[in-house]
Parts: sequence; C-alpha cells; structure tokens
Amino acid sequence: MIFFVKTTEQDKAYLLDLRLNTMVEHLENQGLFLSLEQHQARVAEHFEHSHLVLNDGQCVGAAKFIVSDQAISLLQLQIAPKEQGRGLGTKVLDTLKAQTAEINLTVLKANPAYGFINGQGLKL
Repeated sequence: MIFFVKTTEQDKAYLLDLRLNTMVEHLENQGLFLSLEQHQARVAEHFEHSHLVLNDGQCVGAAKFIVSDQAISLLQLQIAPKEQGRGLGTKVLDTLKAQTAEINLTVLKANPAYGFINGQGLKL
C-alpha cells in the first residue's frame, strides 16, 4: 500500500541523490546539463509539497504535488532505480487519483514516463 510522508530538511540529501539517479539522463537527453547547485535548487523548489513515497512502509521514491479543491498538480514523481519496473508508479498515481477527479502534470517528452503517464489518461 502506498503512503505519502511530508519530507523534512533531513530528507534533502536523499531527495538530491534520488534526483541525480533518476533525472540526469533524461535532462541531458533534452540538452539540459545542470550543475549540482541547480539540482539542489530544484529539490528546494516547492519543497513544502515534497513527500516520500512509502510502499508497505519502505521508502521507494518521492513525489512533489500540490492539492487543491479541483485537482492535484503532480510536479515530480521519482521512483528509486532499484524499485522501478514493479508497478509503483501506477500505484502512486492510483493513490493520488483516489483523492481527486483530476491530476495535472508536466513531464519531459523524452522521459520514458511520458508514455506511461499519457496512457494513464492524465492531463499533461
């Protein structure tokens, strides 16, 4: 079962490591070569909306989302590389969809997640 836990300052090192291990390849494929400081800034951006993703009590990634009355805006979803391919992204989206009628998000078109998310019927 998927649960979300608000991140704390102590989680920033994990979030940075997760970002570096899940995003760099996709960003660079888009011609975006970010410095470590730029990655740290992205972790800090909207930090108040960051959550650890727990599956059966084990941390498997992170999600950054904003909840409003009308929708959830999913800003980021990162599943740890060793946890990928187990349907956890779908479980996260299903958990979020159970809370609202609409989920909005942005994703790099070169990221393999684009096809996955587009196939979930979410607004891109």
